Amino acid sequence: MKNLKAILTDAVQFVLATLDNGRCETRLVGGAVRDFLMDEPICDVDMATTATPQKIMEICSSAGMRTIPISVEHGTVMVICGENKYEVTTLRRDVQTFGRRATVAFSDSFKEDSQRRDFSINAIYLDKAGKLYDYHNGLADLEQRNIRFIGDPAQRIQEDYLRILRYFRFLARYGKYKVDEKYLHIIASLVPGMSQLSTTRITEELLKIFEIRDSYKIIPHMKNVLEQLFQLHQDPLAVCHELEIFYEMSPTDKFCMLLLFSRSNIRNLIERYHFHRGISRQTLLFSNNEPFKIDGANFTRNLLDSIQKRLKKITRRQWQNFYIQYSIVDLYLRRVITDASTAKLLIFELQNFSNSGYADFKFRPHLLADLKLTPQQLGIIMTATRTFWLESSVAVSEVDCLAFAKNYALRVAQMKKC
Repeated sequence: MKNLKAILTDAVQFVLATLDNGRCETRLVGGAVRDFLMDEPICDVDMATTATPQKIMEICSSAGMRTIPISVEHGTVMVICGENKYEVTTLRRDVQTFGRRATVAFSDSFKEDSQRRDFSINAIYLDKAGKLYDYHNGLADLEQRNIRFIGDPAQRIQEDYLRILRYFRFLARYGKYKVDEKYLHIIASLVPGMSQLSTTRITEELLKIFEIRDSYKIIPHMKNVLEQLFQLHQDPLAVCHELEIFYEMSPTDKFCMLLLFSRSNIRNLIERYHFHRGISRQTLLFSNNEPFKIDGANFTRNLLDSIQKRLKKITRRQWQNFYIQYSIVDLYLRRVITDASTAKLLIFELQNFSNSGYADFKFRPHLLADLKLTPQQLGIIMTATRTFWLESSVAVSEVDCLAFAKNYALRVAQMKKC
């Protein structure tokens, strides 16, 4: 057995012993047990117990722990032991399901409780002595990296349609993309049921998928799901991998990249899904990206200059980098750029341009203090200088801007004399 201290910490042992001493058998279950067995970092620790929610609160409060009823009707109580928080849930069985929530009845059987869980690898229990209880051959599935629904896959999904996305997430993280074609067929037939889910749950689950380093591999298998959610007609994340930029992108950037290649109206998608501000602002900023008009005589140079000009209008360095990636992926998918090596070179040169500072207007009014200009004159000259900087097809430095501003001021003064 692995080092039990990694999961059975002093705080966890104290909670388990407290409930067990109250004659309520309690075991760890779910992701913590799965990750412990796979030598993955252990995050949230969940517990299952024979105690009712009221009994959980009574026993733990008597032992000096704080308790917060999270969802008493579903049997879940938050138990706080020192700085540690644990969700402790009464054993239960489903009485009726509605595709995203369920009516449950409390139980005293761990095996019955396991039958309502999603995947075999998430239904392994561990008691305070380190003994494992595996009712669905989850240990064998863990060893073989097999993501298998418990019982009837269609029934499991219809109990909670979010399990469609969870299946793909577990495939990407634990299953090494060993896709079960039978499951894909079932998922395709049940995808419309995802309309019952809250958009917040969908967004959170997708962002978890995008956190996985090589999750681009799972996107093609999600074609039916993404078509249902976003009317996605192309796979930009596969191109991001081909152009070797996928790993450096944040989950938010990957999400925005998908949205920008949707056939749906971006504003309608944002209003429907209530994306957090970062996704909404970034997606809207680039949703009206006009096609580049490039002279074929010097294609690469002209394309580089055109993108650099647009980069100068973007104020945030993070958005500049995303715009570089999005622009090249868009051009590559539209076959304006047909060679991956050319696309990679353009990305490299554009990122160097952005990092060098030439994509930021750093010229400041105090540099013209010796000209003794009025506020109105200064405003006119600063506007003209920024326009010069924006429209220039070459890298324009602060020194170049100063020279232009002084020359422009001189011309304005001469025109007034005339």
